[in-house]
Amino acid sequence: MMNRNATGPDWQEPMGLLILRLGLAWFLFVWAVNKILAPVQYQKLWGYFHGIDIGTTLPFVMGGLCGLVVVAQPGSLVTGWVVGATVIGQMTE
Repeated sequence: MMNRNATGPDWQEPMGLLILRLGLAWFLFVWAVNKILAPVQYQKLWGYFHGIDIGTTLPFVMGGLCGLVVVAQPGSLVTGWVVGATVIGQMTE
């Protein structure tokens, strides 16, 4: 049986996971804020790649939903739902 004290190497894995989660949250936060600050950019992207006019309010809605996911992601209180929402949210962009 391994000794699980705070001075052993067992703290490295949780710390690495925390750093990865915070890095992903920061990346998605910048992306979400960009949707809110530059909605015309996302209108043009959707029009060019998907051929769909998404209007003026949908980028704000997508940015807000991504922002909610970003807030929930670092703590991962509901890990499966947050990861699923992150994947689905990024696939729709």
